[in-house]
Amino acid sequence: RDGEYSLLWLKAFGVQAVAVPGPHSAEYWKPFIQPRKFDGMLPVLWREDDTTIYRVPQRTAALAHVMRPDQLVRRRPIHGLDTDEVRRFVTALDSDSGPAVLEWRNSNRARIRAVLKPGEIVSTQINYHPGWHATVNNGLRAIRADGIGLMVVDASCSGNCEIALEYDGGWEFRVCRAASGGILLLFFTAGSLRYVY
Repeated sequence: RDGEYSLLWLKAFGVQAVAVPGPHSAEYWKPFIQPRKFDGMLPVLWREDDTTIYRVPQRTAALAHVMRPDQLVRRRPIHGLDTDEVRRFVTALDSDSGPAVLEWRNSNRARIRAVLKPGEIVSTQINYHPGWHATVNNGLRAIRADGIGLMVVDASCSGNCEIALEYDGGWEFRVCRAASGGILLLFFTAGSLRYVY
């Protein structure tokens, strides 16, 4: 059932295609113990020199989905075979989830448009990080991680909703930026003192 479990995880993370190098592939990294596990299971997009690219069928190519909170992965899986909640999530992606349109504005900003009913949330197949912030009608909205680390937006709106996402890097980015500025200042100070003496 290795292929079945792998397909479940690929679908959960919104993967559209997967490249699998076989034992005779020129690829140096060969991360698949069973490189033929998708044969007959997934459609082949390309095959050459013992490397195959398979298409992962998804109901939609969107990375944002309208869901009920009980359809999310709530508990972090113990290991890759602990898939009960992941299976429920993928079933919702394949059937129940409503349409949501995610449009990237640049690498740090995106917009999600969706029609929400009261109590529904927007699940994204984007890794959660505290540097992400969401606003609806200029009001901040809660963002959290689900059980597999994907970002969930509690939009708290109903009807036609537009969610603005922005990534500022969080505290790590601010600390790194301050440290870079300090090192640059130290470098220029050392250079100017050299000319003084």
